[in-house]
Parts: sequence; structure tokens; C-alpha cells
Amino acid sequence: MSPPPSSTPPPARDQWARLRFAVIGPLLASPPEPGQLQAALRLLAERSWQHPTTGLPRRFGVSTIERWYYQARRQQDPVNALKPKLRADTGRSRALSGALKLAIAEQYRAHRSWSVQLHYDNLAARVADEPALGPLPSYATVRRHFKACGLVAHKRSSRRDTDGERRAIERLESREVRSFEVDHVHGLWHLDFHHGSRKVLSNDGQWHKPT
Repeated sequence: MSPPPSSTPPPARDQWARLRFAVIGPLLASPPEPGQLQAALRLLAERSWQHPTTGLPRRFGVSTIERWYYQARRQQDPVNALKPKLRADTGRSRALSGALKLAIAEQYRAHRSWSVQLHYDNLAARVADEPALGPLPSYATVRRHFKACGLVAHKRSSRRDTDGERRAIERLESREVRSFEVDHVHGLWHLDFHHGSRKVLSNDGQWHKPT
């Protein structure tokens, strides 16, 4: 008896290669006549294709499909030729240097209320002045380091100790919250006003300063 099919999905590179081959397959099976390639590419670009990992509809531009076509048409194994290229640093850790980790720890101790983005911006400036700290990885890498080390933003102490205040602190520590960030439309209204300088006469004959 043959073993049951595996439920494990193929690697993402293989899924993308199969999708790309499905897109350009008609061109390989029946190459367009001279001068008709662009028209055929435009027809394929107008179609929607299922994203290999999310399953959502996705379209591809004419130049992208054309690049896949030329990439695969003269290959003995066109599916393999259409696999996305591996990163040059694949298999190597994109971790922070030891000196940079120390710099992050020092900066965090001095500024516990800063967001990760603010820490990252200041680290970028410091690395520019101190190359010995090593290259600064991407924001996502730095943010993962903060999360792994439990370096969360701490809200400055407040005189109030209410349920709402505690929930706000828990939210700030569990995720990065940007200024004026809300969960839904009209969740926040910002008003900017000042006291008027010209007095207004009311119906009772009294002058009032508008506020």
C-alpha cells in the first residue's frame, strides 16, 4: 500500500513556483505569434490568481509576468526555475552584535517609556556616530529583540489607579501604541481652540468673554 499523502504544505518557494508556472503556462504551451506577446501578457495581467499562502485573489503586472516567461521558457525544469531566489544571508543569523545589545539595554534603562520605533531611531543615529557598534539590522529584528528580552514601554507613573488606567498600561506593554491611535473610525476627536479676545453682549445686557 502506498503511504497516505502528507498534510504538510510544501515550502513557500515551491508554492510560489507553481503559481508562477500556472500564470505563464499558457504562454509556454502555446507561444504567442510574433508581435502578440504584449497582448497576451495584458490578458494574463487582468486575471486574478489565488495567493499561494493567504488564498486571497492577487494580480500581477505585465512586466512581472513577462519576466517569469523569459525566466522559464528555455529551462528544462521551468517550475524549478521560477522558484524565488534565496536571500544571500539565508541560513545566517541576522542578530544584533553584542555591543549593540548593550547599547539597547543602556538606552532602555534610561528611557523606559520610549516606543520601539523611538529606540530604533536613536540607535540608528548612534550607530552612525559609533560604527564599532556594528551594523543596525532592520526595525523588525530590533523589535523582536525587545520582545524577546521583555523590554516593553512603561507608562510614566500616574496619580490615578483606576481600572481604565490599568487596562491602558497593560495594552501599552503588550503592543506598540502610536500617538493618536484608535481602534475604530471616530474613536478619537481632537479639538484645538483658544479663548476669544472680543467680548459678546448677551440678551441680559452682560458682556461675556467667549470660551
